Amino acid sequence: MTVAEISECCHISERAVRRQLDRLVATGLVQEHPGERDGLSPGRPPSRFAPGSPARAKLKQLLVLLSTPLPPSPR
Repeated sequence: MTVAEISECCHISERAVRRQLDRLVATGLVQEHPGERDGLSPGRPPSRFAPGSPARAKLKQLLVLLSTPLPPSPR
């Protein structure tokens, strides 16, 4: 996702998103990928951000855990 996309979906300023992403990139939890030119838009394309390898593995484990139905609880 780009900073603008994260900002829009989380209702947080782009500046605040960028500040947090810079910290996450520095720790290796998030990777920054340079944007690709489309040949139509002027200026530098926005960078895209994705979970880093360690975070991706943990997220995958979490999603597997969350997708497993819970057994019914005794009353």
